[in-house]
Amino acid sequence: MAESTAVADETKIAPIASDSLELTVDQQNAFEEFKIKVEEYKKEASESIQRELGSWRADDTTYIKFLIGRDWVVDDAFQMYSNYIEWRVQEKVFLYPEEKPPQFQLTSRLFTGVIHGVAKGGHPLWIDDMGHVKIQVVERLISKETFVKNHIWHQENILKRCRDQSKKLGKTITNMVALVDLAGMNMSHMAALPWFGALANVDNNYYPEIIEKVFVLNAPYIFPMLWKIAKGMINPQTREKIEFLNADEMQERLLEFVDADQLPEKFGGTCTCKENAKNPPFNICVPENEWKLVSEENDLRIAKKTKSGNLVELYVPARGVEEVVKVVPALGGEIGWFYNTYYDINFNVMFYPNNGEPVEILTIRAPAYDGFYDVKEGGTVKFKFDNSYSRMRSKTVKYEINITKHT
Repeated sequence: MAESTAVADETKIAPIASDSLELTVDQQNAFEEFKIKVEEYKKEASESIQRELGSWRADDTTYIKFLIGRDWVVDDAFQMYSNYIEWRVQEKVFLYPEEKPPQFQLTSRLFTGVIHGVAKGGHPLWIDDMGHVKIQVVERLISKETFVKNHIWHQENILKRCRDQSKKLGKTITNMVALVDLAGMNMSHMAALPWFGALANVDNNYYPEIIEKVFVLNAPYIFPMLWKIAKGMINPQTREKIEFLNADEMQERLLEFVDADQLPEKFGGTCTCKENAKNPPFNICVPENEWKLVSEENDLRIAKKTKSGNLVELYVPARGVEEVVKVVPALGGEIGWFYNTYYDINFNVMFYPNNGEPVEILTIRAPAYDGFYDVKEGGTVKFKFDNSYSRMRSKTVKYEINITKHT
């Protein structure tokens, strides 16, 4: 792990107990000062914040990751860390990975990033077949907000795998090795840059030093154009860990970091995924991207529901907003919805529990959408059809909403 250039004293001291990282004297002093700030923060924190500070998120290794993320400037690192803790409480990130985010199964079918065994040294190995993602299809089926929540789930799952590996190997594992395959990427992926930026914003602010090494594979001729924009969204520490490999050098270089039985055949390894499936918990191999199948399934559902005759018609004038409110029974239930209109419309779903803070379930702009969400308590759910951005065109929405109560 690289030391900050802001630290001048290179005199080494003994490593801290929770990690094998050797700190300079200046770094150790910064580390001790950071811990004092956290202790002071605990004294004034709310109960929910204190609960987060009583977990693995308040250990020496986590503190050091935030210090590295802010070049060992203590005040900046502590601000980043306190924002992170408060964000976890506000967004209920602490529920992950045990609980799944909205539309988890659908999102998993549209994107192909998975944990695929381990790299040398015990780091979880993440493989992403990014080049075959069809962002135009994705935009029709899920919102950017939903995608971000699913990304957060994956980051939390990676950190859990790191903790599992640490226990198994008897040493500290804090980050992952990632292989990003860009084969198949084309100009249509320009539309993915805002989505990439939303993920990078989360990682830059809340997941410092989650990356050990990134290998970008099979970059096409248009990639330099995309990279010129994308690299500015990634923090400098992470950019330094990214390495680009062409087909001729891929196998030799990857095998320096990943054993052959953990590396898929297409990257020069021996894993066919059938064998890897026999070795839980690292038994998920790179899936086939299902964007085409999911898109066809969605179009078929829309056609069938539109023709069913069970849809309610709602007129939304130009510059207008219409809401539909439904009651969720006391024990909660599954909320299902579908709508269709000829033109795009902003669609938002909010759940207001009888006790507690409102929960945003979905925000998307699309001509048709169906989905569901499970709630564990009673309250009301509001479906908003927002046409306020349209100056001239009114919209006729046909919709169906079902709430199946828990028993």
